[in-house]
Amino acid sequence: MQVDAERRAWRILVSFFIVFLLLCGSSIYLVQWYVFQSTIKMGANLKVARGTVRIILPNTHEAIAVTNERPNLEKGTIIQTDEKSQAILTLSDPRSGQPVASIVIFRDSEIILTRASAPRFGLNAAPYRIRFTSNPGRNEVSILRDNQRAVQIEANSPHAIMCTSESGLYTIETTNQHTRLMVRSGQATVIKKGTEEELTLSDDNRVVVNSANHEIETLPDEQPLVTNSTFKRSYKQDWIFQSDGEPTAFIRNVTFDSRPAVALDRSQSNWPDLELGHGETGLLQKMDANVNPFDSLELRATFYVDEQSLGVCGVEGSECALMIRISYTDINGTEQRFFHGFYARHDNDQGYPLLCNSCRQEHERIALKSWYTYSENLRTLLPADQQPFRINEVYFYASGHAYKVYVSEINLLGIQSTPPPDEAAMK
Repeated sequence: MQVDAERRAWRILVSFFIVFLLLCGSSIYLVQWYVFQSTIKMGANLKVARGTVRIILPNTHEAIAVTNERPNLEKGTIIQTDEKSQAILTLSDPRSGQPVASIVIFRDSEIILTRASAPRFGLNAAPYRIRFTSNPGRNEVSILRDNQRAVQIEANSPHAIMCTSESGLYTIETTNQHTRLMVRSGQATVIKKGTEEELTLSDDNRVVVNSANHEIETLPDEQPLVTNSTFKRSYKQDWIFQSDGEPTAFIRNVTFDSRPAVALDRSQSNWPDLELGHGETGLLQKMDANVNPFDSLELRATFYVDEQSLGVCGVEGSECALMIRISYTDINGTEQRFFHGFYARHDNDQGYPLLCNSCRQEHERIALKSWYTYSENLRTLLPADQQPFRINEVYFYASGHAYKVYVSEINLLGIQSTPPPDEAAMK
């Protein structure tokens, strides 16, 4: 009896010791996981850049109209734009609020945010992880510079997956039949769904993935025509400063919202005791670019209107918060100019015109204090007999009385539908 009691005591003691070790090991693992592996959701802030945007929250079927801003979006949120709207979704660090990446949702587009997570603690070396589904439409992904940790983005479409962790700019265009992917800057891997075929893209590369075949088709690269188009170096190296009116506005290279940009600053706060009159501030780049071989000539501008004192574009429709002017020689040898303006102050009690004397299209109404990306093909905007043959100048400027505009990109992109012939092969 004494022996059995002693054995039972040892078994109980050993059992409790094993349980103690298991509890210690589990506690250490849980603490390690919590500190070094656990995640929290990133800040996901939706801003309307133009028009009205619809969102559908997770587990609901009711669309909510957003005209200004919607913070703290949950994963599973659907974002939809119509033919007159554009939105930008900014993903930010949940502790510092610093922007990490952004997704521009162009008109007639839809995305679903399926993941946006960040490490819970700074000791966790894991990257930010962002995943979204691109339904029919066009979206543009930007991984911003100066992030303190890596960023992993995965964009899913019905035909392909694009993965990237490089700072840069990426475009996804989706239809029911195909997905077109473009790397404007940076590097990305494209994976064809179904076959798992992979292809790595870098600056200006384009591919298309069709539902009818099992291949990733390479397209001719985009040809940027404007130098220093994203102001990553001083504007003085490639642009000519233009100014009209007194006092002269300030112009400088800045980093704003984690983006390199140039600021056109004639804010009233710079001259609090002075009533400002007309002023114009801009940058001009002289060019000599033969664009006749290009089937598409995309004009791009990304900017942020922080201040505008005049309503619409002033009494003559010529004082916009931002105006773009392209000077070119057309296919008949005639000198032409293309103007397009943008305004963020919408009140128009005085009935100011929505078109300047030299403009072909009405000025665009956009949101104040939001990034906006303009992207249009000049080939489709201009008449057949006035198509550009040679680009001579690109000029963008802010105009009015008091204004402040940040411009992060001005560019012209030439695209040929088929590659040019190989000169070596022709010889």
